[in-house]
Amino acid sequence: MGFITTFWRGQLGFVSTLVLLIAASLILARGAGFIGWFALPLLAAMSIWQGVGAWRFGERVLRDGALSRVYGVYAAAGVAVLSNILVAIGVLLPAPPVDLVVKGYAPKVMVIGDVAQVSGEIDYQILTELRATKGIRLVVLDSSGGHVQAGRAIGLFLAANGVETRVDGVCFSACTLAFAGGVKRALGSQGVLGFHGYRFVDPLQVQTVSKAEVEDKDRAFLSTQGFAPDFVERVFATPPEELWQPTREELLAAGVLK
Repeated sequence: MGFITTFWRGQLGFVSTLVLLIAASLILARGAGFIGWFALPLLAAMSIWQGVGAWRFGERVLRDGALSRVYGVYAAAGVAVLSNILVAIGVLLPAPPVDLVVKGYAPKVMVIGDVAQVSGEIDYQILTELRATKGIRLVVLDSSGGHVQAGRAIGLFLAANGVETRVDGVCFSACTLAFAGGVKRALGSQGVLGFHGYRFVDPLQVQTVSKAEVEDKDRAFLSTQGFAPDFVERVFATPPEELWQPTREELLAAGVLK
């Protein structure tokens, strides 16, 4: 530790003095966040040590007429002390609150026991959240529709995992594909199912699949899930701007409810 006292006396060389001035401030600045308020007396003591050492270096070197070295050390000392002051201010100021919530994201699946409540637009977010749950017996759906491919993917996932479905509110359009995946399907006293054929929202959008291809996939899916053929045909014969809401008797007769 002799270099500490040697620096204090101003007896280090020019390069060593510069390095020690800057390095000492950098080291303490990086550690200040870990030691908190204990850094304040250290910063004050180090600023005095740096200032006195630089001043004594200057007095010694001035006798040799090396003004450039004196000015260089004084400038480095000024930067070091200013850095110490800024670090001290940072220690004194309260840390800004950290918000770990992802803005704009709201969960669509709420799990209570072995029941998952699904609400909102049908999309792949719902599928992702359902995949993250364990031991789900029943999914209760409440949605006015969304993306048909996502609805089919949710339905296939529920079917593959032996999950039941129920509707207590509304389940329209793409939601009915998710509903169809239930190994048991029920409709509450206030529940309503609504079906219609498909359309592409934007005629200028580049299409990678045809409407007929998508409808054929969902015809096959609904048929596999036990929906009666004439019921399936009526679903896709309903214009997309309309909504067919079958009665409970029609749903039971067609195997939609079971």
